[in-house]
Amino acid sequence: MISRTLKNGFEYLLIKEKSDLCCIEFILNIGSKNDPPSMNGMAHLVEHLILNKTITKQLDTIGVEWNGYTTRDETSYTLICNKQNLKKVLRYVHLMMFKTKFDKTNLENEKKIINEEINFRNQNKLRKLSDIVYKHMFDSTYQNVIKGYKHTLNNIKVKDILKFYKEYYTPANIKLVCIGDINLKEIPFILKMNGKIESKPIPKNIELKYKTMGKV
Repeated sequence: MISRTLKNGFEYLLIKEKSDLCCIEFILNIGSKNDPPSMNGMAHLVEHLILNKTITKQLDTIGVEWNGYTTRDETSYTLICNKQNLKKVLRYVHLMMFKTKFDKTNLENEKKIINEEINFRNQNKLRKLSDIVYKHMFDSTYQNVIKGYKHTLNNIKVKDILKFYKEYYTPANIKLVCIGDINLKEIPFILKMNGKIESKPIPKNIELKYKTMGKV
């Protein structure tokens, strides 16, 4: 096992296991709690845009299973590949973390997809109940719903996406884990490419504030 933190704050953990498959996961300390005012749903939207059709089509051609999720606290991406393709996939991961390009067409397409997810959420009574509980329990951006609302998504422009991406998708705010039949000499050399990304301060953490309850 190898655990390293590069000079710019990028952390990675490599775990060697006998397997024909390798699993890569990178996790960011951002979620809907970090959504800008009037732009609830931003973190989840960015996740969709990073897993855009261009990158996922390239991943599909080499048999990569991919997925992503956003919570109130974190955003995570998982890629499972054949061990022979690990080096290539790590280069795709580098592009996803630091060099994703955003455009209006993709943005509007993903908004439509998320609007359908919102419709589904609104039909799910347990999900709606959970959102109501968070709204009444917290006195902070933990009130934000993960997918946002249709009207808040409509507020988001490409320039807003770029600003959010540059602020939060930074080396010191990302942890990468890779498990599989890894060449522990070769893979750290490839991961050095992430050390060339400019170091930025870790974004300020959102304080978890509970609402003051009145007398019962």
